[in-house]
Amino acid sequence: MFSLCFVRVIYTLFCSFCGLHLKIKKADNSVITSKFYSILATIQHEKALREYILRKTKWMRRTFDRVDCNAHHSAFKKLTVFQKISTTKLIHNLANTNRQNYLYYSASPLCPRCLIKEETFEHVLICDHLPTA
Repeated sequence: MFSLCFVRVIYTLFCSFCGLHLKIKKADNSVITSKFYSILATIQHEKALREYILRKTKWMRRTFDRVDCNAHHSAFKKLTVFQKISTTKLIHNLANTNRQNYLYYSASPLCPRCLIKEETFEHVLICDHLPTA
């Protein structure tokens, strides 16, 4: 499966005595011999998906182009189900924080470690106070 990495496809039609054949090649001229559905679905949704990700993350196109999708996919598929859930929440900024609890449940938005700043995902990564017991 090719995940979010996008493959440029060159469609070449060949007519033969038996009929019409479709030969599908990747940008590097290698012929696609398996995983047709996955590859064609990726190609079909490539542009819309890329634009959605750019809009959602507020990334520049060059930032998006620097992401090694094959490495991400390879590492992600080796995770356990629970690790995949946690990783997905972190990637999509859905990790539960006290700021989120405050918005939905009126709980204190302060960091439980330092009790000074609002606990956001970014703050969790940089808070230098020791964890509470």
